[in-house]
Order: sequence, then structure tokens, then C-alpha cells
Amino acid sequence: MGMPVLLYLDAVLMDRHVLEESPPEALARFDAERVRALVEPLVLGCGFGLWDIEWTGSILRVFIEHPAQLEDPLAGVTLEDCVQVSRAVSLVLDETAELVPGAYHLEVSSPGLDKPLRSASDFKRQVGRSAKCKLKAAASDGQLALRGTILSASDVSIEMEVDGNRFTVLLDNIREAKLVFDVGTGKQISPQKKVSKDPKQKRSHASPRIRS
Repeated sequence: MGMPVLLYLDAVLMDRHVLEESPPEALARFDAERVRALVEPLVLGCGFGLWDIEWTGSILRVFIEHPAQLEDPLAGVTLEDCVQVSRAVSLVLDETAELVPGAYHLEVSSPGLDKPLRSASDFKRQVGRSAKCKLKAAASDGQLALRGTILSASDVSIEMEVDGNRFTVLLDNIREAKLVFDVGTGKQISPQKKVSKDPKQKRSHASPRIRS
């Protein structure tokens, strides 16, 4: 079983390089639903929630969140938490090699305070929180971006309060959405933690390193 690798800013540069060189067939063969179905109970078994998974063609990213974040947005995961989940996920993926094609990197991290919102369930879980939504078609007042509080969410739309005005937004009209955090609270924001399994071959692993 491989040891985790902690990566910070240089991981972003690595991701871009991999994205440019990832073979299209690797993206096409990846079954996100099957991988999520496999990974989610492992993450839950470690005591965390699965926020999302992402596949670039060479990197499998697993985003986890602390269950206390539903009440406290600043309740984050630690490096040890990421290590625990990385080991559990890595072991099972190694035994089901056909799910992830070719050589790949496994990264386990928190999604950060500005979590992306992609599904109806994401919005439902974040009712009462502040979010920014970029729209495909302008809202009733002509805005293409709304920043405000999520008042309610259904399977097809959300209601937001923006500067004292209420907007109903269809989910199909949302191009991109994410949570926003009020830095005016005075609370310190912890950096996002990330653990990466960095294979040289199909299932081999690099030695642990820590970069500041």
C-alpha cells in the first residue's frame, strides 16, 4: 500500500500539465458513477462526507468534508483525515483496477471554503449560506452573476436573496456556482489540506514528502 504525498501550490501546476497531456480515451473510459458508488461508503466509513470526485484523465481527486461543516463552515478536515481516507480508497481501488484506466494520481483533499455547487442536493445542503451563481441567461434585473443567500432549494430551482431582493433561479440556468465566505468574521481560514498518491507505474507509489 502506498504512502501519501502532500502537495500544495505546485500541485496546481502539475494538474495543468496533466490536463494538457491526458489521453481522451482515458477520460472516455472513466465511469464516474461507479467510482463514486465505490468510494462514497469508504469515505463515510472513515467518518466523513464525500463532496465530489473529479477525473482529469490522469488524476483522480476525492473531495471530503467534515460532518460538522453543516453547522460550522470553518470545521475542516486535517492532514491526518486525508491520509486515513487516502489509504482506505487506495486499497480498494488497487483491488478493482479496471475502474480507473491507466496510471493515475489519487488526491484526497477538502474542497475548501468556496465549495463548488453542482447539483440540487448541493444547494439543499447549503440553504442559509452565501453563494455566487454565474448564469447562462440574465436574471430579471439583467445580472449575469448573483451573490447572496440561498433561501431555499428544490430539485429544479433555488431562491436567493441578493441585496434585499429575491430571485428564483432555475438550476438549468446556472453556469457555475460556489459558496462564498465572509472574511469579515475575523476567523482564521485554514489552508486546504491535500494528500496525493503519486504512482510511477500503474499501482506503484512514491515516498512521502511534505512541501510548505
